[in-house]
Amino acid sequence: MDIPPEHYFHLQDGTIVMSLEELEKKLKTMKRPVYKHHVTDDRNDFENWILNVFNDPVLAKRLHAAKSAKTAAKLIAERRKNLKPKVTQKLVKRRPRARKTSLAKVDHKPKKVPKTKLRKPSAEQFVEGLIMKEAVATKRTDASHFLRSAAVDFGLGLLVGVLVGIVLGKIV
Repeated sequence: MDIPPEHYFHLQDGTIVMSLEELEKKLKTMKRPVYKHHVTDDRNDFENWILNVFNDPVLAKRLHAAKSAKTAAKLIAERRKNLKPKVTQKLVKRRPRARKTSLAKVDHKPKKVPKTKLRKPSAEQFVEGLIMKEAVATKRTDASHFLRSAAVDFGLGLLVGVLVGIVLGKIV
C-alpha cells in the first residue's frame, strides 16, 4: 500500500519507513535504544502509526503489547501473512461462467402483464400532463417557461382575432 510522504514514519536513527513491510524489516535489525525511544510506558509510536495511517486496529492492539522490536516484527509479519491470502483470493476469484442453453429449451413467449383499470385523470393532472408534454417537446423542463409561452401564444391569438374582427366588420 502506497502512502503519501507526509505519513512516512521517521525513526530516531534517521531511517524513514514507508510501508509495513519496511517496518517489519527495520524492526528485525533495530537496536533496543531506538525501539525504546518509540515505545514507552506512555506511548507506542508504532501502534499509533499503524492505527492512524493503515487503519488496522487489530495489528495496532497487538503491537501495544509487544515488549521488543523482534516481537513487533513477528506480529507484523504474521498479520501481513494473514491479510495476504484474503487479498489474493479476491483477485483470483472469477465471475461464474454463463450456462450454455440450447435454443430449443428457451421459451420465447412474451410474459402476460396483468391488466389494470385505467382511470381518467383529473383536470389538474390533465393540465400537468400537457405542461410536461410541452416541456419535453421543447426540451425545457421548467413549468414557468411553458406558462410564459402559453401566455404569449394566447396574446398573439387574441390580437389576431381582434384584427380579423375589425377587418371583417369593415367589409360587411
